[in-house]
Amino acid sequence: MCYLCFVERTNNGVIPSYTRDYEVLSYHCDPYSQLRVSSLFFLMQESAWFHSHRMGIGWDHLMASRNSFWALTRLKVEVLGSPVKWGERLTVTTWSRGTDGIQFFRDWQVFDQKGVLRAIGTGTWVIVGADSRQVQRNSDLALQFPLQGEQVFPGVLKKIKPLVEPLFSDYSPIRYSEMDVNKHMNNVSYLVRFLDEESAAFRADYRVSGAELNFFKEVTAEASVRVGRVVDGMVRKYAIFREEDGGELCRGKVVWTPRVQEDDKRE
Repeated sequence: MCYLCFVERTNNGVIPSYTRDYEVLSYHCDPYSQLRVSSLFFLMQESAWFHSHRMGIGWDHLMASRNSFWALTRLKVEVLGSPVKWGERLTVTTWSRGTDGIQFFRDWQVFDQKGVLRAIGTGTWVIVGADSRQVQRNSDLALQFPLQGEQVFPGVLKKIKPLVEPLFSDYSPIRYSEMDVNKHMNNVSYLVRFLDEESAAFRADYRVSGAELNFFKEVTAEASVRVGRVVDGMVRKYAIFREEDGGELCRGKVVWTPRVQEDDKRE
């Protein structure tokens, strides 16, 4: 998937940003040959993982030194302009935006092969103990995760308000394909569940131009969940609840934009 990698370094060894090139392949796309927003999430997240590894605080480093791992708590992405299409090449750049000792902030920019900015994103991460499953304070990592670079969205991500009188899907078990290396439901799988609540007819007329997610609790194998959904114009809100205790695991909102004929043409 990756074709080119560029890493920027400062004189003191800190890696302020990381850039990686990707080609949009067929399995990244929807039935209209356009990049799925879930695939975009994966590309952005993989770039973040590569960057963290080169900063010396990647998944394997944290597991070896602290028996802990990165977990995403908030994420916001906005797709700019026309949708990215199958066969295009994208350059994903990510950089650290500092830490308060518990939360670690990160931003992204996504450019096409002509250098046009096609998407922006911001996320908040925490470090969780592999055994305790509790959030850990890691102030000592501040020097390795400095505040720097452009802030793509103003302010900090706020908590999405709870859904009011949502419509619910049936409960269904967590699928094996939704699990990740941390042995819980992968964050992108929550988004996929949200989007799958919409009908094929609706998806034929509308595409995703933005998404924001809040993650509250993890869920592991053998659990069952259901999706709540509230229709509020072109901004639709969603949440996922666990059957065992009714706990809310994730809350999100998705901005839908009408498709236009030019969007569906592959160049």
